[in-house]
Amino acid sequence: GTTSYYQNNTDHTIPTPGGCPGHGQNGVAAITNLATNPSFEDGIFGGTYQGAALSNGSPGTVPYGATALEVMPVANTGFTGWDTGNPAGWISGQTYTVSVAIYRTSATETLVYFVDGVGETTINVPVDTWTRISMTFTYTSGSFGVRQDNATASPSPFYLDGVMYTRGPVQYSYADGNSPSWIWNGTPNASTSTGPVL
Repeated sequence: GTTSYYQNNTDHTIPTPGGCPGHGQNGVAAITNLATNPSFEDGIFGGTYQGAALSNGSPGTVPYGATALEVMPVANTGFTGWDTGNPAGWISGQTYTVSVAIYRTSATETLVYFVDGVGETTINVPVDTWTRISMTFTYTSGSFGVRQDNATASPSPFYLDGVMYTRGPVQYSYADGNSPSWIWNGTPNASTSTGPVL
């Protein structure tokens, strides 16, 4: 069938629908979010791109956890923003899907997301609201990131939250070790995480 059950720790005699934390459920295998510190709860994840200032912050609300990443572009700079660096454990030739929630504060400045050696896409999302974007690609080397192109003399910040890297071509709903039935594979908020498709 397609319904799974497990024995919970409260009542060992009654099967509970679902599955043990960190496992698949209802006939669907577990997935792993390969991003570490994906909702920026443990300081800064990733690094600066061309000198942008990175800090924990929020535009007022955040979709995941208690904080987000504030990216302040460098004034009068062609390309400035945030990137992941070379993700640990990624395998050349494998397909990956990366998604992240973004919050724009200016409609007049151009934001793009990119994968080194693969390409880039202009981000056309509303201002002053959180929107999830994604990109699927075959990995060779390099990093994923979000940057502002041609920053003005008085650039506006943008915010990122809920980074998710998964192997394969499917964009899943965001999850990490703090999500229902998910576990951290190491230090909470600073490691990869695994659980059922949400």
